[in-house]
Amino acid sequence: MTRVCFVGNSHLACIKMGWDTTADQYSELKVSFFGAPANGLTWMRPANGGYLVSENDILTANLMALWGTDRFRPDDYDVLCLVGMGMLISVVGHLYRDYRSSVHRNRHGTFRLLSPDCFQAAANGLVAKTRSARLFRQIRVVSQRPVVFAAQPARRPIVPDRYKPSAELKRTLASGDDSALHDVFANAIQQLSANVYFLPQPEETRLNLFFSKAEYSKGSRQLESTFSEHENDETNHMNSAYGALVVRDLHLMLSRNGVIAKLPARTAIAENTI
Repeated sequence: MTRVCFVGNSHLACIKMGWDTTADQYSELKVSFFGAPANGLTWMRPANGGYLVSENDILTANLMALWGTDRFRPDDYDVLCLVGMGMLISVVGHLYRDYRSSVHRNRHGTFRLLSPDCFQAAANGLVAKTRSARLFRQIRVVSQRPVVFAAQPARRPIVPDRYKPSAELKRTLASGDDSALHDVFANAIQQLSANVYFLPQPEETRLNLFFSKAEYSKGSRQLESTFSEHENDETNHMNSAYGALVVRDLHLMLSRNGVIAKLPARTAIAENTI
């Protein structure tokens, strides 16, 4: 049995809800969760015994209410999947507003043209500054377990029924630059370290690279002890249907890489085939 721990911020709630509705489909997985809302996990620190432990009273209270513990030990799992914490495609999208590489076909507007290597290096730096990457570096102090970064979902449109892509987004999509940006984003994650992998947002949940379909946001839950429902105007968080698809895609990724079995310590997943 493969032991997976999903670790993250408020976006962890949809994964937990999705797992709860589909767990009986994955008898070869043993799944655990650990996380806290907002920036809480930035207060986790390495400790004796290979643990990451809370060093903040508010974080400790949140973790105790959610999971009954203020610490977790990465080596207790075969694979860690980091969820949310700022690891979303718009990190690279912001770079694209002011800079393009020579492979980008959309040349409308004012921007500086960079070489592909320079554009990738800039994206690498932005990805490395995310909360998810910072937590990853803390994990690497105590463990070399494989880590999968699940893309934080893109937000849904504020008024879904009236949504139309902006003129600039239309040009980005028409030129194919969205695919190029997605590749840069994936490469930046995989260049964080060895034994790191990228799990994209499930394809069927996306309107386009920067927006999610409204049906996967309705009924989203908060990451707190009762997992209460968000208000109807919530745009950034997804629901259990979305979470179930992330679990499905992670299971598929692990299956393709031969990881549906207990891993020896420090054994790497085979090359990512997503």
